[in-house]
Amino acid sequence: MQLKKRPGNLFNHRAVVAQLSPGIAIARFLTFGVMLSTGQSALAGNCTTSPTSVCSGSASGSDTTQSISNTGPISVTTQPGFGLSVAGATDGISVSGENGVSFIDNNHSIISAGGMFGIYASNDVSGDLSITSTGSVSSATDLGDGIRGDNHGANS
Repeated sequence: MQLKKRPGNLFNHRAVVAQLSPGIAIARFLTFGVMLSTGQSALAGNCTTSPTSVCSGSASGSDTTQSISNTGPISVTTQPGFGLSVAGATDGISVSGENGVSFIDNNHSIISAGGMFGIYASNDVSGDLSITSTGSVSSATDLGDGIRGDNHGANS
């Protein structure tokens, strides 16, 4: 890197310009782009898929539908800072289980989907279906709902 004085200015820290050769400038730009793309995937909202699922990470443009299912009861909770922004004609979070399904967001999460439902939850066989959100849940379509729940259990 070569430092060069601008004509007509006093030589101080404000008048110094860094000049890079074109090859170095391209290498620095590509490195910066890799840092941005690597960092973005680490920020995506996602959920674990176990019967006790936890959703974490902030929303990003690369979020995908979080599908969580179990042949038994399932409980989904959110961590502080969780968010999800799913583009395209798909749901945000889809939860399905048997003998009891719960989704609990007490962390003011923002969940948005380009498809029919921000959150879709389904319970079958028996048990209760419970969906709690203290945040914002939305669908981008006029035909969709922010939240949809179907309970086909004995306690419905």
